[in-house]
Amino acid sequence: MQQIIRITINNIKKTKVKAVIIVILMSLAMFISSVAFSLYLSSLNITNEKVEKLEEKAKIKIMPFEAGGKIPLSAINHIETMEGVSYVLPEYNLPCMIEDPKSDFAYSITVDTYDFKNNIFMSDIDLRNEDVSGILLPDVEFETYKVVTMKNFVDQEMDIKYSYIKNGEIVTDSIRCKVIGVYPTKESFLGSKVYMTMDIFNEIMSVMSGDVLSVYSAQIYLDDVGYMNKVAEQLEDIGYEVFYESTIEDYIKTLKGFVELTMAIAVVIMTLSMIIMIQAVLTGIQRRSITIGVLKAHGYSDSIVCFMTCLEVVIYGLSSTVISMILCFVTKSKVNEIFSYFMENASFAIDWKILLVHLIIAIGVSAISLIIPIKKMKKINVIDVLKAN
Repeated sequence: MQQIIRITINNIKKTKVKAVIIVILMSLAMFISSVAFSLYLSSLNITNEKVEKLEEKAKIKIMPFEAGGKIPLSAINHIETMEGVSYVLPEYNLPCMIEDPKSDFAYSITVDTYDFKNNIFMSDIDLRNEDVSGILLPDVEFETYKVVTMKNFVDQEMDIKYSYIKNGEIVTDSIRCKVIGVYPTKESFLGSKVYMTMDIFNEIMSVMSGDVLSVYSAQIYLDDVGYMNKVAEQLEDIGYEVFYESTIEDYIKTLKGFVELTMAIAVVIMTLSMIIMIQAVLTGIQRRSITIGVLKAHGYSDSIVCFMTCLEVVIYGLSSTVISMILCFVTKSKVNEIFSYFMENASFAIDWKILLVHLIIAIGVSAISLIIPIKKMKKINVIDVLKAN
């Protein structure tokens, strides 16, 4: 057995260039396959999360193309009749004054409505199963003559003052609302909105309906994300600027295309490495035909003689696996940086799954590369080899 191992190592030394090329190509194929596989695993997790988010927030926002333009309420009523549209939520952006009846806190704010009972709020605030009525403040704090923290108003009541025109005169009215919570925002208090539940907003709009005939934007809620592309195209045809998240189908196609491309490149490199490996092993067998004949003449069985070739291929595979794993660790941060450009939260995780990919490739490439050489080695006849030499 030691003689077999020595012959194998000597043969690898004699094919230095081809051996280096084989190891480099196999290592590269393993590395690219690992990147593609890791991206595929990340995409499954991210896709599942995205599916949930899209299903919860199947909505489209529309705005007029013209700056300062408005959307007539008649157009909103028409949009609600479109196939796949659940309902339309106009964004009124109503200027109001918010006051704390227990203190001298009073500020101008913009109030808008939100249907908390049927939808999850943009900051993942879910009040769908709760019977709530009130307003949602931005989670900020600012300083006047003292520090004012919005969280401190939760579960307290505040007055919302609003103005409208009635019989040619400006009328100011107010409505008392409970603060049901706060939502995270990067904006200042003055740059953020106060969101109000539908029941309170409808009460305000009941006295202002004759005054408000159009809005600047609207949220369109869909029955299912499958209608998103179709409804978006119809809205663009009408003449509105449309904003919506890519559908999950588009997202999956993009990821699938990238994974298929990287795997195709890996397969090409693996095939090239197999061809070179087969050629190298066949050349080695041809060069060692006398040695093989002598070994058979001394009673070595075909399986033991074939082990010499198998060992050579195994050395190629193990060397490639070690080098490719080192390459994964060295380039991990750079690969994750590249991933982040086109897929948020994707990560190149080096774990037992990646090692398994390397081993599967090494075993698969080695096994396929051995088929032809082993057949040729078994056909070597002791008498013919000795006669020829």
